[in-house]
Amino acid sequence: MTSHTDFKIFIASNFTGDSIQNVIQPDGSISNVNYRFRLPRAIVLSNTDPHRITLAVESASIPLSFYAINSTNNKFNLKIGLTQYNNLTISQGNYRISQLIDRLNSILTQQSITSFTFSFDVITSKIAVNSTVGELDLVFEDSVGTNTSAVLGYTSSPDTLPPPITVIIDDVTITQYEYEDVVNLVYTSGVTINIDNLSTDNVKTGGGRSLLRIPVTSPPNTILQHHSNQPFETVITERHLTELVISLRDDDNKLLKINGNHPFFIVLRLGFQVTDSVVVKESRLTTQRRLLLEEENKGE
Repeated sequence: MTSHTDFKIFIASNFTGDSIQNVIQPDGSISNVNYRFRLPRAIVLSNTDPHRITLAVESASIPLSFYAINSTNNKFNLKIGLTQYNNLTISQGNYRISQLIDRLNSILTQQSITSFTFSFDVITSKIAVNSTVGELDLVFEDSVGTNTSAVLGYTSSPDTLPPPITVIIDDVTITQYEYEDVVNLVYTSGVTINIDNLSTDNVKTGGGRSLLRIPVTSPPNTILQHHSNQPFETVITERHLTELVISLRDDDNKLLKINGNHPFFIVLRLGFQVTDSVVVKESRLTTQRRLLLEEENKGE
């Protein structure tokens, strides 16, 4: 029988061994944000035990060593007429918009594409395609497994670009196509701490088994810090617990892309909560009957 005594779990990703191990991914690789932590003792609640297990994140220190442009959003396909260019790759890194435009144009140069160039409109915050040869039959699509359109702002579909406009730049007539959405150089706006092997009473759009989402309020190459003296206690559905499979997730619920072997630290509170008894409120008719019976009993 499990003692209903709360305790803390201190998790440091840089101390791998018998108690904490990397989770092998479906492709055989390992991730530095996905670990299996073995509890020092099994938590077992019998079916008659009114308690339920709870988990809460008391504190977390997570390195913000990820790139805005990374393997999740740095490849795209381009079709010009009947010519197809696949997996055009933006080098991973953190870019200012001027640097990103230079990198995109260097990709065109590498592919000997001279029919258009990229530019950025500071008023609309959108990327534009500038053709010096008139209208083009262009299609931009995300490479498989990437979400590059969310960064650059194009619509990833066979009907990519809106109708062009004609502009004059330095006395040169340009046929210009502007992407539909603004540029987004933010990789993720928050980091979510998941317990992947457990079910919780929390509700999350898009699925997932989240304990806590921490908004990213610090610049890159710093540490995202979180601490709460009264953290929210998440109720766990399972009644038998031997390990925790922990992962850090980005806005798309994918494993966070952290560069290097920078460790993260999480302190969890494992506790117990007694299930509330269900109290059914009596109806008005039942109340009237009860009062009548009480009056009759007084009369006797």
